[in-house]
Amino acid sequence: MLKAFIQQNLEDRQYYNMANLVYISAIVSYIILIPIFIAITNWIFPLVYVFCMMSALLAYRVNKTRRYGLASLIFITAITFSAVISTWAFGPAAGFYYYFFNLSILIVFSNWHPWVKFLAVSIETLLLITLFIIFHHTTPFFDVSFGVLVFLHTLNALYNTTGVANSANYYLTIVKDNKAGMIQMASTDYLTNLSNRQAFVEYYYDLEKDCQSGIGLIMLDVDNFKHINDTFGHLAGDDVLKTIADLLKTTTKEGLLARYGGEEFIYVFTAEHKEVIDKMAETIRTVLANHSFKHNHERFNITVSVGALYRPKQSSTCDTNLLSKVDRLLYQSKANGKNIVSFEVIQ
Repeated sequence: MLKAFIQQNLEDRQYYNMANLVYISAIVSYIILIPIFIAITNWIFPLVYVFCMMSALLAYRVNKTRRYGLASLIFITAITFSAVISTWAFGPAAGFYYYFFNLSILIVFSNWHPWVKFLAVSIETLLLITLFIIFHHTTPFFDVSFGVLVFLHTLNALYNTTGVANSANYYLTIVKDNKAGMIQMASTDYLTNLSNRQAFVEYYYDLEKDCQSGIGLIMLDVDNFKHINDTFGHLAGDDVLKTIADLLKTTTKEGLLARYGGEEFIYVFTAEHKEVIDKMAETIRTVLANHSFKHNHERFNITVSVGALYRPKQSSTCDTNLLSKVDRLLYQSKANGKNIVSFEVIQ
């Protein structure tokens, strides 16, 4: 499920958002460029760019229906056609061959099959080489001034380099965001949205090595949780765990709160005084015991057994075997009748 979610997110941002941005940018560019080409040529040649603008609009509409491959084909074919015609019209010096590099990037970023991408990039490369050979010593159709050529070359260079840079930057941002999302999802419990055991252990092991800080560690386990599942159903059990997580979030402050496994939760934080941990553990027990849980039309109460410990700050070496000790304290609460806190200061 995680893999499917990440894949869908990547697809939406790369093939939908990113591609639509390219198509819209192209449409805006053509709206600006068509009057310029009318001014430096005639009213017939700009029809090529009108065709490209309409193709970009069509590609945008097709892409909105999530037919990504077809939209890419329409757009890339139209831009390739305009690059060929424009090179013929103004010559290589006008810089329209830059589009072949840009289009190759767009092909790589498309959702086409790898061998189709290879074939398409090969076609773009062959077209570029062929155009260079044919038009290198051929007089362009339009005899424009050097200033116009410089203007066109600069415009094409800027448009294509910024286009490639923007596409690459957008793609890298997508990858970076997806990596961060994967890390977040991998460290989060899917049911309670708390940190999971793996995330807790990594955080805790870094914290316990710091002997200069006092550490409070609280572990709790829902009493008779199997009875809840057997009486009200497993969905009720899930609701209980989610509600406990929400209550713990509002009760705890600094540090890290996590679902440790099953119906166990754990909370670690730094503290200067042992009273803070003892009070927090008792507050958690009381809040959960006093809360009226609800599933469908049924209301019921639960209790938790709590193990809590405090390790004061120490000058040199310090006890790092706290997890096993707080686990022992938790089961001490279970053995002593449940719904109590067993607290200890570790020297």
